[in-house]
Amino acid sequence: MIDVNYTLDCPLWPDAPHQCSTVMIIQRFVSTVSLLGCLFIIVVICLFRAYRIFIQRLILFLSISAAFQCISYVISDLYTNNFVCQFQAFIMQYFSWSTLLWVVVMTMNIILSIYQVSASKFEKYFHLVAWILPFFWASLPFKGNNYGQAGVWCWIKRDATALRFGTWYIPKFIIIFLLVLVFSFILLRVVRQNKQWKGTHNTTDAKENVLLIKEVKQLAAYPLIYAILSLPTLIYRIEDAVHPNQLPKYYLLILSVLISPAIGAVNALAFAFYGDIRNKLSFSQLKFATLSCFRSSTNSNVIHNYEVDDEANIINDEYSS
Repeated sequence: MIDVNYTLDCPLWPDAPHQCSTVMIIQRFVSTVSLLGCLFIIVVICLFRAYRIFIQRLILFLSISAAFQCISYVISDLYTNNFVCQFQAFIMQYFSWSTLLWVVVMTMNIILSIYQVSASKFEKYFHLVAWILPFFWASLPFKGNNYGQAGVWCWIKRDATALRFGTWYIPKFIIIFLLVLVFSFILLRVVRQNKQWKGTHNTTDAKENVLLIKEVKQLAAYPLIYAILSLPTLIYRIEDAVHPNQLPKYYLLILSVLISPAIGAVNALAFAFYGDIRNKLSFSQLKFATLSCFRSSTNSNVIHNYEVDDEANIINDEYSS
């Protein structure tokens, strides 16, 4: 819960300080649920040692980044401690960018798969982009002391509208727009290849089609979830920028804090309902995986049917079923 004293310093609605408390309570609740969703994904992937599979590692790193983004939303005592306020603003900007870039990496993996290129050999470069590039975007607002009180929480200050859009919203939604175009291309490509290979007796082509469809099914949900849940915040920020001298629309901010921080929770649902994972979430499977954690590493291969060559084994497992 939020301290009652917090409502005395409501910069957005000074005549209705309870509205700031309501917004903060909703955001912290949704962010906490989302954090639990991210932790669920992380625990399941680690428990079943699914991180041996490249696709699962991508989901793992996305979830780690999204978890820290959730943490940035629930940090308290912002306005009474300038260091905490600056820290929240920085990690919010950093992990927002990192989460977006892991979504981009997932999309790139699917594109490379379409052209029969193994993306796993580029993994170290994906890490460089997704963990180092966000430092650039997160460091820019320090120039000119633009991190600080930004409404109900700390981020880039509300009067630094150009910096907000230049370092986050414009690049973010250009990327999202490109992701939509890319996934439209991917969908058309998959449908076309499926028609071409329908009824074929060529084992190699059939297995390649299985791999492509599997990767699209498993990874496509996360960029789409990200794009859809980002829309309320975009609408709120555009409305706020268009009317800088007016108080923000309360209902738009409520909608934004209800939906946008829920990415981790919705990702967890998509992850849990995916067939391979859903089949592992039985009591017996969870018990077996937990007990296996205490066994020697030499026996760890009983958990999975996968070996070093992720893509080849994914094909074999799926095609044989």
